[in-house]
Order: sequence, then C-alpha cells, then structure tokens
Amino acid sequence: MNWGSTLISSFGVMCICSLGIWILNNFLMEEITGLRSELDRLSSKLRESEEKLNSITSQQSKLEKTLNSLNSAEKEIGKLREGVASLAEDVGKFHSMMIAIEPVSGQVKTMDEKLAGLSSAFQFLGPRLTDMDQSMENLEKCFHCPCDFDRIVDSCYFIQRNKLLVDFEEASKICQSKNASLVTINSNGEFNAIRDFLIQIFNSQLYSTDHGWLTGARRVNGVLTWTATKMPLDASAIVWGANEPSNEECVTFFPTLGRNMNLADISCEKMQRQFICEL
Repeated sequence: MNWGSTLISSFGVMCICSLGIWILNNFLMEEITGLRSELDRLSSKLRESEEKLNSITSQQSKLEKTLNSLNSAEKEIGKLREGVASLAEDVGKFHSMMIAIEPVSGQVKTMDEKLAGLSSAFQFLGPRLTDMDQSMENLEKCFHCPCDFDRIVDSCYFIQRNKLLVDFEEASKICQSKNASLVTINSNGEFNAIRDFLIQIFNSQLYSTDHGWLTGARRVNGVLTWTATKMPLDASAIVWGANEPSNEECVTFFPTLGRNMNLADISCEKMQRQFICEL
C-alpha cells in the first residue's frame, strides 16, 4: 500500500515537473522568438544606419570635390585677374606708343606715296631699260666683231641667214667684200663651236634651211685644201657625215636626219648653198 502510494506520488511529481518544464519551454520559446524579432528589427535599423552613413560619406566626398573645384576656380579667377591687369597695362603702353608714333605715320604715308610714284616711274622705264639692254648687247657685239658678224669662241663669223643661195665663187666674193674669207677650220674645238651654233640656227623657229653652209675648203690637185691658208683639211679637226667625203670639189656643213650638222663634199659649180665667212 505504501509502495503504491509512493508510486502514485512519484508519478504525480513527474507529471507536475513535466508540465512545469513544458510551460517553461513554451515561455523560453516565446522569449527567444521575441528576442529574434527584436534582433531582426535592430539588424534592419543597423542596415538603415549603415546606408545612411554611406550616403553621408558619399555626400561628404562630393562636397570635398566641390570644395576643391571651388578652390581651383578661385585660383584661376586670380590668374585671370592678373592677366586682365597685365593686359590693361599693355593696352596703356600701346596707347602711349600710338600717341608717340602718330607723327611718324604721316611720314610713312608720304613715303608710301613716293614709293607709288617710283613704282609708276619704273613701270614707265622698264620697257625702255629693256631696249637699252638690247642696244648695249648689240654695241658689245659690234665692239668685238662687225655688227653683221657673230662672235663664236674667239673669232668672228658671218653666217648667211637669208634665202640667198650662191656657188663657191660668188660666196668667196661676198666674203671678200666684207674683208673676210670663207671659213677655215683649224681645230676640233672650232669645228664643234661652229657646228653647235649652226644647229641653234637650224632649230630656230624664225629660220631653217635644208641647203647647209659652204666652207672655205676646195679640192686642189685632188686634195681638199683650205683656200685661205693653202693647208689641207686636218681629219682630226672635223667630222664627216655618213658616206662622206664622195670625191667632190667643195665642202659644206650639211644638216642630216636628227638635225646633225657634219661635213659633206659637193660640186662647187652645180650646187648652190649658203655660206660662212671668217675674219
């Protein structure tokens, strides 16, 4: 009986303890749930606070940049003020200088007018100076040689330029009337100089000939001889054209294809040519 009572009593105590534990557990769970809610609320507020702090920090950074920009702008404004002051000083100096040179400007204007007058005078004199230069050139030419002769290297030559064609005898007479003789070629340098001069005439738009120019060479006793010096032609001093000489009596500068001007021999009586005289 005592044993049963004790068992019942123990069971009752256990039930009471279990109920107490259950009640305590429910209470603790409610407290924990409340604490969690409070913790979540505090965490949310902390996050809001952090966001506000970040926003404030960002605004502070922007304000610092703006302040730096203002400081830079203030420095630039200071430089601009200095520049304006310097410019105003330069303007003052320029104004003073303009006042100082005002009398000179009148003199410059007068000089410009005189220069304009000189320019007109030069325009008027220009053609006349050209004519004078041409006259001086002609005088210089006539100083070295007769006016109708050309100076080639160190000698004077009369180059027949019109359409008059004559034989050897007539050409000799014309040269003698000019106190000259038909040309004698003594060196290769003289030959080249005369030939180049004839090529210039031949190529001129004002004059051309297909007849060539007689020289003072003539065949004497079968030998081509310079009539003025009685000396035979020096083969090293001249250049013959293709297939020349051909055993004719007289010698001429003759233009060939390509406008070369080498020597060719021709008949003295049958062939008429222009001619070259030499003083």
